[in-house]
Amino acid sequence: MKHASRCSCRHLAMCTLAVVAAVAVTGVQAQLTDVPNLTPPQRESARASQAVYDALRGQGEQDALPERQQRLFRAIEELVHTANEQQETGGPTNRSLQLDEEGLAEALEWVANEEAGAGSGIAINAAYSQFANVVRRLGMLQAGGPGFARTPQDIGNEESVALARFGAPRGGGASADLAGRWSGFVNLSFGQSKRDPTDRENAYDADQYGLTAGLDYRVSDALVTGATVSFSRAELDFDASRSIVGGGMKSNAYALSGYALFDRDAYYVNAIVTLGYMDLDLTRLITYPSNNPNVPDTDQTARSSTSGTQLLLGLGGGYNIDLQPLTISPFARLDVLRIDMDGYREGNAGPFNLRVDKQRIESTRSSLGVEGSYPVAVPFGVLIPQLGAAWHHEFQTDRMEVESRFVDDPGSVTFVAAGDRPDRNFYSLTASLTAILPHGIQTFAQAETVLGLRHTSAYALTAGVRAEF
Repeated sequence: MKHASRCSCRHLAMCTLAVVAAVAVTGVQAQLTDVPNLTPPQRESARASQAVYDALRGQGEQDALPERQQRLFRAIEELVHTANEQQETGGPTNRSLQLDEEGLAEALEWVANEEAGAGSGIAINAAYSQFANVVRRLGMLQAGGPGFARTPQDIGNEESVALARFGAPRGGGASADLAGRWSGFVNLSFGQSKRDPTDRENAYDADQYGLTAGLDYRVSDALVTGATVSFSRAELDFDASRSIVGGGMKSNAYALSGYALFDRDAYYVNAIVTLGYMDLDLTRLITYPSNNPNVPDTDQTARSSTSGTQLLLGLGGGYNIDLQPLTISPFARLDVLRIDMDGYREGNAGPFNLRVDKQRIESTRSSLGVEGSYPVAVPFGVLIPQLGAAWHHEFQTDRMEVESRFVDDPGSVTFVAAGDRPDRNFYSLTASLTAILPHGIQTFAQAETVLGLRHTSAYALTAGVRAEF
């Protein structure tokens, strides 16, 4: 009996050793979500990757999955076995990347999909940038130049004579700005923005170029209507020196706007409707090392394209306070934006290709501000310097969320990139100079900077020309 008992115990010990060995090979106990100090994108990547691994593991460890699913399983298995090794639940295996906790967290960051959220920012910036060019045009219509407010009576000094001589408005309704019933204009714009990294979003630098052209028609002394066409090009590069990220985005945006201005004495009201389309090309890098000679480094580049539509409605108004020759013009605006972006599928990145769901982006933004202008007569016409400041309030408070899943995941496990909450309040400062020239020609240049954004700095330069006919 004692001998049988010893045999039974020896058999039990051998079984226990076999189980431990199996744990060391398969990493059954560890969870990627147990890796400490993960950021929200890293944690979401860990959760989704672990769920895919658990679902595919039964057949994956037997190499019994279809080829592309097997490839996905092996890529995630490297991350899981690395976690096993770190947490000492499985011991070394030939599938571990042999990274420390920081290295594994960075690998999970590369797998995450937070780069997709930057496309929402590009779409919003493109829409509001094109919209701003129409707002500037309304300013020229309303005042003879961006922000130059007319007085209800003649100014009665040297500037008044010059304004009348060169065709600028001196009072009355919108028709004072139009020697003929038709007027055309072209605006060119350039802007730059720089975003600092956060736990949820990556650092990037972005440039944007824009062209807007339009025609106006004077319906009556108080009413002008018009339409514009706009094109803008944006290029965004993720800053790998400040974030665990690589790649970028390029977009082309096209818009058609209709607008109307009703201007009676010192009061004015305007309305704008913009319909737009944009296409977007994205590049996302997945690059992290392996310290295990049996496991190669990961170096993939995911490429994708998508498109979307936009609708923007705006209503504004203001009042001109005549201080002769200085004019102060308080104003208010309310703009509502909706963008629908199509879903898309990445290619070229092997097991790391993602399928990204369609998105709906919404923004409701108010603006309260004031502009001041002071006309100065010069031999060739009139120069109108202007300064302006505005407070902008964003009513949408929800984080922008983008849902993705691995292309080759048969279970379509979803992981979500939830960006930072929108800035509720920020400010803009503008400075411009308008030149009113003979024959109904005006030119202007404007510089604008945005203040008060938590993680972003931005500025824009705009120049344009307008002619009557």
